Amino acid sequence: MSHFHLDHCGALPYMTEMVGYNGPILMTHPTKAICPILLDDYRKINVERRGDQNFYTLDMIHRCVSKTGFPVNIDYMLALTIG
Repeated sequence: MSHFHLDHCGALPYMTEMVGYNGPILMTHPTKAICPILLDDYRKINVERRGDQNFYTLDMIHRCVSKTGFPVNIDYMLALTIG
């Protein structure tokens, strides 16, 4: 995950906690630091303000971020082969 915008990380708790994705998740250090804050804010807007009952929980956010492993330094000009 190259950065923490919602169009990149917004579905991560859904994928890991509801769908069951358990493959590698790579994040830069800033993304791993800010992602849980952004995801919780997104959750609050959808659950507390809009009343969405089928949304991920704060616990799901913490579990999914813990599955990302160590942050990586990424050279954006370098092609990575994963798997």
